[in-house]
Amino acid sequence: MKRIQINSIFCFCYYIGVFRLFYFLTRNRQRIITFHHVIPDRYFDNSLCLGVSCTESVFDYQLKLIAEKFHFTTKVQKKTSCMITFDDGYNNNYSIALPILEKYKVKAIFFITYNLIINNKPLWIDLVLKWCSYVPNGSYKLDNIEIEASDTNRMSLYNYIINQIKKEYSSKKQIIQLLNNIYSFDKLELNPVLDDLRFKALSISQLDQIKAGGHLVASHTIDHDILSLLEKEQLEQEIDKSRNLSLTFYNCNYFAYPFGGIDEVSKDVFSMYDNSNYDFCFVNYWNFYTDFNKIRVERLSLPNTKNKYVIDAYLSGCYSFFKKKIKHV
Repeated sequence: MKRIQINSIFCFCYYIGVFRLFYFLTRNRQRIITFHHVIPDRYFDNSLCLGVSCTESVFDYQLKLIAEKFHFTTKVQKKTSCMITFDDGYNNNYSIALPILEKYKVKAIFFITYNLIINNKPLWIDLVLKWCSYVPNGSYKLDNIEIEASDTNRMSLYNYIINQIKKEYSSKKQIIQLLNNIYSFDKLELNPVLDDLRFKALSISQLDQIKAGGHLVASHTIDHDILSLLEKEQLEQEIDKSRNLSLTFYNCNYFAYPFGGIDEVSKDVFSMYDNSNYDFCFVNYWNFYTDFNKIRVERLSLPNTKNKYVIDAYLSGCYSFFKKKIKHV
């Protein structure tokens, strides 16, 4: 019911010209859009691990719609332009998203986590997501605490495990190993094609082909850690290691904070990256009222929808302007 109400408001705004007004008000502001995973429609199972994903048909539709309103670029601060960015570095970026980018002649920025590619193993956060998405229903003991997995509580299960990790971040690997001991990641049952697209890393060869196609490949840290939870020395090491790869592994001096939300990127993190010599550092939120800051370049995410009214609400800035009111509709 809430979604229907919101969509009705967006439809009304579209026809009375509210979105046109907001496009005018934000005419000098560049749109930078974050994508993570693009999954073929037939394999999109709406599991928890696809929460930051979109279907192949939606991605195609959204690029087409964006192209009608903005020109695409990989340069920051270009007026009336849009940057398309991807985070992490999984196989679907190459196998599914890249052909659609080529179809619309779009050059994108791929923010790649170094060890994901080098080790060819899912990121720690994706192991947690995979486990919570596909562990069979039942009761399990996590460090002597009973946890329940069911079709109705998988988000709660995920939040519980993540909160345990955040309480003592140094225990992250231990907790993930406990999950594997409780129910092995290798035994989780999901469509093998989906598994390959969602959890298999890009290969070095695929990454080279992305670069050869004129796309930018930039840093998304070494291990995709929550930077605000790292000790100062750990953060310094992270910055040094990533920066040393900027002219070898990467072909661009941009950087995207892992997760990129307010809780994951503290003032101290911003301060340290301000001295890191990256050209631009990207977060994953978008405020209507904001001044440009090179260490806090704002990106927005679009929902997995072909509803043009909803997409216009996000792209115009209308959703950001009214989001607190919308959340309480």
